Amino acid sequence: MPNQANQPSTHTIPSTYSAPFFQSKDQFIPKFLENICKDFSNDILTLPSLCNLKKLRFDNPNEQPDYSDITIQRLYLLRYAYAYFSEYYYLYDCLFKKYQNNQVKILSIGTGCNIDYYAAYFASIINYVNLDHFGIDIIDWKDKQNLDNYNNFILSDIAKVDLSQFIDTDIIIFPKSLCELPEKTVKAFFKNIQKQSFKCNSIYLISSQRSCYLNQDSTRFNQLVQSFEQIGFTKKKGKIVTAPQNYTSFYHIVNFSYPDHICILLESLAQYCKNINNCPNGKGRGICDTGNQLNRSPMLSPRLMKIEFALVCK
Repeated sequence: MPNQANQPSTHTIPSTYSAPFFQSKDQFIPKFLENICKDFSNDILTLPSLCNLKKLRFDNPNEQPDYSDITIQRLYLLRYAYAYFSEYYYLYDCLFKKYQNNQVKILSIGTGCNIDYYAAYFASIINYVNLDHFGIDIIDWKDKQNLDNYNNFILSDIAKVDLSQFIDTDIIIFPKSLCELPEKTVKAFFKNIQKQSFKCNSIYLISSQRSCYLNQDSTRFNQLVQSFEQIGFTKKKGKIVTAPQNYTSFYHIVNFSYPDHICILLESLAQYCKNINNCPNGKGRGICDTGNQLNRSPMLSPRLMKIEFALVCK
């Protein structure tokens, strides 16, 4: 979920891991959401208005949310972390069955708050996979510290990352991020790929997509595949993964529910705006949030889940 900026710094931390302090995925997301909700609730009490939170929307690909805003980060996580964790867990659980008893190296582009890492971590446990996950993002998301001592993180514009350290990568994933990258950055990254001599004979390329950006995502994903084809790889498999039709809730994937009280907070968020009765843009209580840009439920259904992947081989 990157928000690319000019001249970002690159910060690489040595690849050492400590296990998450959560004993199971059933504890992970509920505890994580509770921590975020507590901080977010404090945040909104200090803001003069909540108008800025309306900018967390994805109906215009030319206007991306400002992920450097910590309150935007937290609202994003409250709305989407449960859904995206479930989606990535479903993906990795299926994929890791092909890697049982083996090491898997993952490169996550636009890793955000590392939700895809934790999904991969818990999926790796049940599939007996030795996981090595690297995440890249231009934003250092504040609440990564609420999760674990995660150390394989590179703070950088992906166009400036030295990809030679990832030539033994098994999986490259864009978690809801491919459509959000600036065109110049994407072209530089794809050109960088073409300069590498990847060691693995096969690599899974994955893009978790937003339903409103399917055309943009698919176009860029095809360009990603073509970048590997230009250095001797051949596309062997390609598919769009969706949730099974009988899965009406992400509960069917992770077997735990989204906390009800957080859902209620999000669905009544506008009432916490101190300026709701005097907002020049709102024109009075109830009208301020026309279109439900503030009062919105978290994502609980997998009906919009779409993951495009391709297997490229030498």
